[in-house]
Amino acid sequence: MYNYDLPKEINAWIEVNKDALLNNLTRIREIVGDTKILAVVKANAYGLGQNEAARILQEAGINCFGVTNLLEAINLRNGGIASPVVLFAPLVEEQFSLALDYKLIPSISSIAQLQGLQQTAAARQEKVKIHIKLETGMGRTGLWLTDIPLFLEELSNCANVEVEGIYTHLARAGSDKNFSEKQFAAFKEGVKLFQSKGIDIPIQHIVSSTGVINYPHMRLDMVRIGTLLYGQVPMGVRVDGIIDPWAAKAKIINLRNLPANWPIGYGSEYITREKSLIGVVPVGFADGFNVSPKIKPRGFMDLVKIVAKELLAYCGKGPQALGVQFKTKFYPVVGRIGMQLTMVDFTGSNIKENDVVSLSLRRINTPQHLPRVYLKDGQPYKVVYAEKEINLLEKGEM
Repeated sequence: MYNYDLPKEINAWIEVNKDALLNNLTRIREIVGDTKILAVVKANAYGLGQNEAARILQEAGINCFGVTNLLEAINLRNGGIASPVVLFAPLVEEQFSLALDYKLIPSISSIAQLQGLQQTAAARQEKVKIHIKLETGMGRTGLWLTDIPLFLEELSNCANVEVEGIYTHLARAGSDKNFSEKQFAAFKEGVKLFQSKGIDIPIQHIVSSTGVINYPHMRLDMVRIGTLLYGQVPMGVRVDGIIDPWAAKAKIINLRNLPANWPIGYGSEYITREKSLIGVVPVGFADGFNVSPKIKPRGFMDLVKIVAKELLAYCGKGPQALGVQFKTKFYPVVGRIGMQLTMVDFTGSNIKENDVVSLSLRRINTPQHLPRVYLKDGQPYKVVYAEKEINLLEKGEM
């Protein structure tokens, strides 16, 4: 469970298993065959730590990455990632120069963006590769199919822009096959408009983790993989052999015996029923503990399911129940969760201060400054925290 030493200042951390990440990449390669893989490392690589996850994947042969915004892309470059990086979110005018500075591949969703990028590249006497995003039903970003003729006219004047890729994003890949097929048909229609003008775009891509499993015929030239790489199988997907490389750990920093009828935490919302052994875990909602997205129910049955889950969690049961694991047993959270401290009832256990527990954090909400401990063969080789990297092995490749 925990058999290695860490810097003394660390009380809570994330374990990232390199072997599991590479296992997932191997499994995905088995599924997609020779299709090119774009590894999505947005949102701090889904909580695994952007730069180290990208380094692991780059060393394993991944030569294209995707991020949402410019800061994430610059972080990759500063972290030594030299492979192509596709930016998914549109850039604003003052960001075009930075995209060229860092040799990034912008997504273009409008004629105005195309014009701005061309002007910037021409002024610098440089060429820039782009991926064109088509709007087919996501309703977020993308070039309308009806705007493609005018876009093509403008593109013919853009000598400094090279169209490397074209893509769209499935909105209901795990829940609505008919809608996904309509999006695919619209995408193909858009591609044909480009081909009719002699523009044969070399990289066409439409599916991400859910779509790559559910719609093999949509894999095309490249697939965008994030969730599956990081050990999370999306809802509506069936695939085996995927291993979660991410685990949250924390030390017990305080233990005390409290008498019956003693209040715990802010608001005294919990009162002990009997003499209790209460431990303090150094995580809270600032670390992603008990943080979940607010999802609007799509109908009455969805609402019933949400309410049922909340009731189960309130009773300490179900997948959303709050607690931590020590050895093989689950112990409940008591009292209101604090920003960075949480109380747990360990009554009946033999736990001691400095012992380690496992807990469930919402990984994409886990702050970047929470240390990431990277393991190979069960042993740490690197700790990344507080913008510092500590190499634990002086020589040798992991």
